Amino acid sequence: MSDLYAASHRTGWSSPLRLFLAAMTVIGFVAPNAMVIAYFSGSEHTQADYFRAWTASLPSTQLLVDLTIVVIAFLGWALTEARTLRIMRWWVLSVGLTFAVGICCAVPLFLLVRDLNKDRIGGADATRH
Repeated sequence: MSDLYAASHRTGWSSPLRLFLAAMTVIGFVAPNAMVIAYFSGSEHTQADYFRAWTASLPSTQLLVDLTIVVIAFLGWALTEARTLRIMRWWVLSVGLTFAVGICCAVPLFLLVRDLNKDRIGGADATRH
């Protein structure tokens, strides 16, 4: 995580985009987890019930298919970005967050790390020419 630390101290977190992405990462972590906790607290629901509800109706199935396509597209794009920016461990974290929390947490975090590390890579490229 030293690359994230170094990049954040070089340019700061004060840009509106970076603050927005940080806030969306936190919201993307808290909101879905709160819903899962609410679903299971004080009820007789099982994990099987939870996953069965994902395809209980055509609209919920449509959302599942939609999000599956988004996840595949994001992870494919993010993999190429991670290789270019040399932030593979952040891509691996994004994969884990996608399946453990949701794409709503993984995307803003990856975009934040990408933005922070573009400065580092851009600075290195500028000194080579």
